[in-house]
Amino acid sequence: MNEPELAALIARQSPEQVVDALLALPLEARRALAPIAAELLKAVDSGRLLNPWTGLLPGLPTTRTGNLGRRWNEHHAKLALAVLTLCPIDKARRVRWLGLRDADALLRRVFVARDPAWRDAWLRHRLRDEFPGVEWSFVRGLVRDGLCARPEEDGYVRLMVSGLNPGWSRKGESHVPVSARLLADPGLLEDEVWRLFATDTAAFSDAWQRNNPRRPENYESWSDALLRLADTGLLDRQRLLDASLSGLWKSTSSNVLSGYHQLHQRLAPTAAELDAREAQYRDLLSHRTGHVVGFALRQLASIARRRPLAAAPTLTSMLPLFSLPAKAHALAALKLVGRILLQAGQEGREAAITDAAHAVLFEALRHRESEVQEAAAQLLAAGADAWDAAQVSQLLRVDGEISAHARAQLADLGGAAATTEPVAAGSPAGSGAADDAEQQWLLRLQAVPVRLQTLGGLAGTVDFSSPPPPLAFALGELPILATCEPLLPIDSVDELIDCVAHAIERVASVDEVERLVDGMGRLFDERPADFAARTQALVRRIHTGAAADARGLVLPGAPNGLRDLVLTWLEGGLRHTAYPFYWRVRGPVRFIDQRLRELARHLDRHGALAPLATPTHSHGWLDARTLVRRLAVYEREKRRPLRHDLLQALLRLAPDGRAEALDMARELRGAWVPALCWALGGETGPQRQERAQAALWVAAGRARCPGGDLGLALEPLGLKVSWPDVLRPASYRWQATTRTQRHQRRESTLPCLELEVLPEYTGEALRPTPAWGAGARLLQALRGLGALVCRLQRVMPALALRSLDPSLVLPTCLPHEAAAHHSLTVGHAAPWMLEWSRILWPLNSEAFLAQGAQRMVERLDLAATTGEPLHAYLEPLFESERPWSELGMLVLWLGMAGRDGDLRGLATDLLIAGIEDGRAHPGELAAVLRKLAAGGWLKGHRLVQTLAEVARVSPLHAWAVASVIEAALEVFLGQSSRANVALELLLELLLALHCGPAEATAQRLVAVSSGKAGVAAGRIGARLGQPTLARSPAALHPAWEVRIGRIERWARRAEA
Repeated sequence: MNEPELAALIARQSPEQVVDALLALPLEARRALAPIAAELLKAVDSGRLLNPWTGLLPGLPTTRTGNLGRRWNEHHAKLALAVLTLCPIDKARRVRWLGLRDADALLRRVFVARDPAWRDAWLRHRLRDEFPGVEWSFVRGLVRDGLCARPEEDGYVRLMVSGLNPGWSRKGESHVPVSARLLADPGLLEDEVWRLFATDTAAFSDAWQRNNPRRPENYESWSDALLRLADTGLLDRQRLLDASLSGLWKSTSSNVLSGYHQLHQRLAPTAAELDAREAQYRDLLSHRTGHVVGFALRQLASIARRRPLAAAPTLTSMLPLFSLPAKAHALAALKLVGRILLQAGQEGREAAITDAAHAVLFEALRHRESEVQEAAAQLLAAGADAWDAAQVSQLLRVDGEISAHARAQLADLGGAAATTEPVAAGSPAGSGAADDAEQQWLLRLQAVPVRLQTLGGLAGTVDFSSPPPPLAFALGELPILATCEPLLPIDSVDELIDCVAHAIERVASVDEVERLVDGMGRLFDERPADFAARTQALVRRIHTGAAADARGLVLPGAPNGLRDLVLTWLEGGLRHTAYPFYWRVRGPVRFIDQRLRELARHLDRHGALAPLATPTHSHGWLDARTLVRRLAVYEREKRRPLRHDLLQALLRLAPDGRAEALDMARELRGAWVPALCWALGGETGPQRQERAQAALWVAAGRARCPGGDLGLALEPLGLKVSWPDVLRPASYRWQATTRTQRHQRRESTLPCLELEVLPEYTGEALRPTPAWGAGARLLQALRGLGALVCRLQRVMPALALRSLDPSLVLPTCLPHEAAAHHSLTVGHAAPWMLEWSRILWPLNSEAFLAQGAQRMVERLDLAATTGEPLHAYLEPLFESERPWSELGMLVLWLGMAGRDGDLRGLATDLLIAGIEDGRAHPGELAAVLRKLAAGGWLKGHRLVQTLAEVARVSPLHAWAVASVIEAALEVFLGQSSRANVALELLLELLLALHCGPAEATAQRLVAVSSGKAGVAAGRIGARLGQPTLARSPAALHPAWEVRIGRIERWARRAEA
């Protein structure tokens, strides 16, 4: 048989006839056809064109070029059978699935004709795959009849689980329960069934089948089947009990482990069976999975209710479980400890039991949950006479790590625990010491300039007996570069090639991208003789696209202007790549893209050019003196600044050194000098004859006064643009609400953040032209022409900006552009892209934070994902000289309240940093929290968990957190089922700070009287009369130290 004959056989004959014909061939003929069949199957699977084969099959109906016909599945199955019949094992492994309903008989005929080694190898290979592509009946028949050895692969057991219990039956066939199938094949009871407890399967996780309304009436789960077989004596009950316990050590899947111990419980061990397995239950106390530990504790408690446990071994086995974060198992273990100590005390407690109990209670004291600490302290206090001096000393060493209530319970152990006051240890004691501290603070304040006192919120008479007021400085009023890391330029082509190679796959921060843009501009003309050879791999990598874990320049969603600039440098010719029709280029990315393409055109036409807008420091800041020096170089070399580059440079000006830069700028002669001088603080504003530079003057005004109204100052330019952050600053109004989503006849209520920006942005970005079809291009061009006419009518008053799209030369308004979903919007696929949008205008991040707040609300109850990064929205708030606005605090609370654990951890760090430097004012934080909670979807328990972590950092953090909870008490009381968590934390902090509630707080808590919340509310109310958080000198001392220290740092920095 030759190639055309094989093609005709596959095309025209049935699968049975294909197998018959191939098996009838001599061995040599089969070997000759093997590579032909293997290559054809490879071509079909890979989607390659098969025109030569189509030509060999006259009359075969085709649906598209290269297809084998409309009955593709049948032809593919016949090809697969041919490969299995003809090819050696290395080629036969390519066959994954036949796609025929009754393929078992054909496969069996093929397998009978192959040698045993081939059969075992192919079957083992398929069973290693997640989807084997073969039926259990086929595999089991081979094993039962001796055609294949019993596979050791886990896939064999998983196939048995799904094959014997599919949960459905074909039409016209009755469902056969699992137990009946096992009884029909008794050999499975000897080996395969016991492998269920050594393999991760879904045998005991069938909740979805049980809840399926279409399941058969006689449906039987694997657990039901094993129980029935054990009851009838066909399975060894004792072995089944032991296997369900041993399986708990052989899996890492929570669902599988849950199935094992649920089966064990369904077996209902008798008292004798429980006693015989006490040691196994005891060993499970050190398991890494919480619900397994809970199962072991329940079994041991059942034994302990009948007879005493082996005390010392049980106590010793408990030690690891206190490292688990959940408190339920720790509290259950302490209950068991109490029972053991009670039983041991009745019989005369041995020294070994005492030592083991002390070790367990000591570990419980170090648990993160205060409720566990208090339970352990209660047991320690109850048995105070049993502990020796060394043991008591060890307990007192963790005094600073435990809650104040637990510390009070340990008072009788040695006295020191009750009198220790770690929170107030560094604060003055008594009114005399407080007066001395206030005098010192006043002297320190008088030593700094009045301007800095005002920026610190301490203008006029200062009342040190109250909490510090909010800081009163704005971004731009203080030097900022001293707190930022300087960026070093790329020095050589070799370094540039290395940096580009790294950035293609992964970009750590936008600072790296800006260094690349600067390096390609400055070093564009430096091309060694081997430049093409050294960079050809980089060019190929850019064209091949992104790898699965790529987060760099090749990532879909990265600006095309950046990739085109890199290719322009690598290939030495201008590149311009249009965006596909489904991508939306909106917001600051449009300006960034325009700036990069402008630079690429200059490099292609005129050669190397050092960009003006390259930041000198991290976070996008540009030293004003450096910008003036760069412009002086341009002037000496008779170069004209690129339009978008100069606009970007002005918007990145840092507040540092502007006076010195102004003196330097006055010596320059370019047409842009008046606008530059005004941006740096000069007195002379724009004149009517400078309307041609209108866009430059707007950027200069926003660099000079980021949050001010420029309408009057820029009136001579005749601009009538009413967009936000152009002439008038943007103002924001937001409200937490809900929205209703309908999907498949179901309605869901989802969180929503209604955000209004005034003045409203009315600009519209021109849509990209689709990249296919001449007719589509022409139609799109006509539509674009109509849109352009409408645009000209709308922006006639702004023609002085000399741009068909005014928003591209007024970039401060671009962050307000409404975008499509961010998964289809360029610039949202990685954190560095979001950061690049933010540093368009580092002096004002409000629009960026507003966007972040909306994104966080959308993903409030979703887990973390690399495709939609959110943590970049928190990054600007870490800058110590950037004040926290209302939107900044909103983003902080949303980060703390979300399900994303990584984002919540970053928000926790942010709040810790904000409290340490004084920007996180409790009153302002509480006001934003109350406004956010009005939406009704905020999960208070997430906030409490985060706040508890923050409070543990220092006395200052404890005071701030307690103040926030007390000021926003209604938010936490509104969480009816979780109110006790917040009240217990507030009580804990009041005890630690030696403070009491405000009178209004105590009155509000009178209405809380039930459950754990009522107990905590009663304890808080009992402390009424103690100094409040707002009047306690000891609690306020750290806050005032932080505020005075910050103002002094400002003064030292100004002197330097």
